[in-house]
Amino acid sequence: MPYLVHYYTASIRAGWRGQDGRMIRALGLSGMGVLFLSISPKLREDVLGYLNTGVNSLTAYAPFSYIGLGVVVVLLFLFSVHRGAQPQ
Repeated sequence: MPYLVHYYTASIRAGWRGQDGRMIRALGLSGMGVLFLSISPKLREDVLGYLNTGVNSLTAYAPFSYIGLGVVVVLLFLFSVHRGAQPQ
């Protein structure tokens, strides 16, 4: 049974690492960004203010703004999937 746990955790670590460590890099950068926001009150205030302004502008032009945001998200998803499928 310990061998199963060992192989399972090793396969999870390999999956997180990926081919060239993209997932670990993305998580590390996200963690550093969150850490920086948590220790910098002025930057945190600015970021939350910009997010508040964005949400207020979305609600001011609803429902068209939500439809536009959905279209942009779908297009970004399709673009990322298409770029990932290109031969290197």
